Amino acid sequence: MKKVCSLALLCTLTLMVSQVGADVIATRVRTAAFTVPANVLINVPLNNANSVTMPFVTTRDNQRVVINYVVECSVKSLSQAAYMDITIFVDGVATQPTAGPNAVCTSDGNLGPVGEWVSAVVPGVYVVPEPGIHAVVLQVQLVGEVAGNFGTIGPSSMVVAQ
Repeated sequence: MKKVCSLALLCTLTLMVSQVGADVIATRVRTAAFTVPANVLINVPLNNANSVTMPFVTTRDNQRVVINYVVECSVKSLSQAAYMDITIFVDGVATQPTAGPNAVCTSDGNLGPVGEWVSAVVPGVYVVPEPGIHAVVLQVQLVGEVAGNFGTIGPSSMVVAQ
């Protein structure tokens, strides 16, 4: 009985691990800081060469991809309601859950010299309908900001996995 339970546990763990695994199909890293001005919707540079798109390839119909954008950021505003909203797009379509407002970085209401820095993960999931070459674009906007305030995106990385 003990051997049967051990074998069942081993099979269950193997199945769980095999389902968690994912193939990384594209990556980007940026080490340079980037200023996000007030009142503007802009594409986020994804590497130090300021590329704003990241291509990737899928090989079958209805391929689900998971995009994780990891970023260090801050918002400098006198309003505690100000925040940085980042949306991940694949082939021009907003991914879930980033399609709605999401406060990636927020203001503490202080315009001090440094601001409040946080590390955040912005996930996106999308089912790519057809195989081929696709593109990821990130858009950022300050929400609830006052003119003259700004946000900063520090070091960041992005991974696309299938």
